[in-house]
Amino acid sequence: MKRSKRFFGFALSVALMCSLTTAFAATITTQELSSSPSLDIVEYFSDYNANPNFGGIYYDDDGNLVVNVVEDQSALFHIGPPNIANIRYRSVLYSLVELESIKDYLAEFMDEYAVIALDANEVTNQVDIYLTDYNSETINEITNIALAKCEDSSVLNFIDSSGVTVQYSVATEEPKNYTYDDFVDFFAVENSSSRASRAILISGNAIKMNNFWYSMGPATAARSAYSAGHGLGFGNRVYYDYRDVGLATPHFGGGNGDWSSIEIDEYNSFTLTFTKSTPTVNSSVCMIGATSGKTTGKVTSTNITVTVEGTRLTGMCTATYQSDSGDSGAGVYLNTTPVTKYVGVQSATAYDSSGNPVHSLFTPSTKLT
Repeated sequence: MKRSKRFFGFALSVALMCSLTTAFAATITTQELSSSPSLDIVEYFSDYNANPNFGGIYYDDDGNLVVNVVEDQSALFHIGPPNIANIRYRSVLYSLVELESIKDYLAEFMDEYAVIALDANEVTNQVDIYLTDYNSETINEITNIALAKCEDSSVLNFIDSSGVTVQYSVATEEPKNYTYDDFVDFFAVENSSSRASRAILISGNAIKMNNFWYSMGPATAARSAYSAGHGLGFGNRVYYDYRDVGLATPHFGGGNGDWSSIEIDEYNSFTLTFTKSTPTVNSSVCMIGATSGKTTGKVTSTNITVTVEGTRLTGMCTATYQSDSGDSGAGVYLNTTPVTKYVGVQSATAYDSSGNPVHSLFTPSTKLT
């Protein structure tokens, strides 16, 4: 990995010296290269988030990974990492750094102008501004504020979110929808463990912490897992099937997002464990939780800034899978068969003015340590 990055950096320098940018300016091309399962391509390009010529990544409808590159530098990225299939390069006006800078600047005004969320949108190459009080006066005032950080107001995309509320998906009553065997089926894995052994734990099942009901999130080892962090203090005991199985340590608010780390005691363990992956816009995911079971959807935004029940959370993700009360802390996974990789943990649900869920909010795996 390090060796390939050194080569990539050298190749970029060569491209600059040779002034190849003109030949590829404002073009979109596709590279079809041989597959290399050992290289996480999303992680590879995520390392360039701070590069002023990089505009972010997302998946298109055909499953290609689209790499946005500022149009006057598009040639630089056509060298590309080796041995990766289905990459498409797209010229854009704004770098991800520029979009994020505008988004972060506007975050100071979210409460004043009833902005519920802000997102640097890789697909549209704009900053999405979600207004719960959508009117021309507010739009004009925010536009004038934003022009202190950008030269063209076309980078701003105002979205009518009138009546939308975002609520944490924790429950006051125990979800009783699914059994241990149901969750085994959701993950589509072979599992020889007997449910007769009460010491066997599984991700997705209902857990009780601080007198509220959550879902057990992805297990990363026999005695380690994640869940949500909202509503918790330090030293929270975790109850699974009404027995004390471990301790939860919350990480909540601001850049922490919304998650907790769970350490299981020596008398209990997980047999199904999962590895980390990075969420990407338009990637297919599933949530497996105590209330909703297994629901599927696509990631709609990453690194979003959002206000949930009065608390500002940054660096969050949204997706179209359905979630409900009791799903807080549930694992969000890449939607594969079998399910093997997690991309985050469920946090909250957004509802429209009629009370219908419109999207789910989750903390990305990149925050989980």
